Amino acid sequence: MINAGARHIPSSPLSTETANVRIYNATRQEVDVLWVNFTGHLQLYATLSEGTSVDINTFVNHVWVFRDTNTETRFLANGELLFRVRSVRHPCPAFRQLVRITYPILTLREVACIATRSFLPMLLVNRPRLQVSYNSSEEVTIIFRNMTQSEVSLIWLEPDGRQVLYHLIGKKHQTLFSRTMHGHVWLAESTDSGARLLIDGKQAYVAKAGLSALEHTPLVEIRRPLYTLAELAGMRLRRSVYLSRTPVKLDLPVTLLRDLDRGRASYQIH
Repeated sequence: MINAGARHIPSSPLSTETANVRIYNATRQEVDVLWVNFTGHLQLYATLSEGTSVDINTFVNHVWVFRDTNTETRFLANGELLFRVRSVRHPCPAFRQLVRITYPILTLREVACIATRSFLPMLLVNRPRLQVSYNSSEEVTIIFRNMTQSEVSLIWLEPDGRQVLYHLIGKKHQTLFSRTMHGHVWLAESTDSGARLLIDGKQAYVAKAGLSALEHTPLVEIRRPLYTLAELAGMRLRRSVYLSRTPVKLDLPVTLLRDLDRGRASYQIH
């Protein structure tokens, strides 16, 4: 028989032991914090920008996953791709387990796949992320500032994924005032080379709500991305293949081929 006046105590089908953790994003990317719910599906709990943290009151044995907000690349949490909360005894009631989100150690094959994927057409790479709501009636004002040395093509993404040139922004420190709607997606490219640029640190910038008032208009900067050595090599190779217009045979060292075959984890992305 249940006592109607008894206080409800939170519990979990996995455990009755509570656990307090602090999730810290030690990467340079925006990271989604997701937990595996009781039906086995990933459920978004929070999004962390670089160097930020969130305190979570959870239960022992709950499973958490951490991935890049833009590319959905999985990150490590205390060295694990699937982080399972463990029981920790501590005399201080306010103690929290520190969980550090870090970059994964990738095989050369995985590095090559990521470098290639980042240059596929936007519609193919991020199709699931383009299913944003274009029915919003909330107007958003944005000021785009070009921080590069070249002219920038500012592109608006149609609901069906088509890219439409919106405006050109002059060279360094030139700005453009724009009125758009909450949820609309924007891209930026170098007018000279066609290279994809970052808007506010993201390849695809989504206009945010609550920024209608002129005094709260955000200033977002357009910059060139930072590339890993593997990505620069991939760009050079793709350009050479494109310019040659002929089949290319790659003569890879035997040791490199062995690493690819074995899936050797010896290359780390920062």
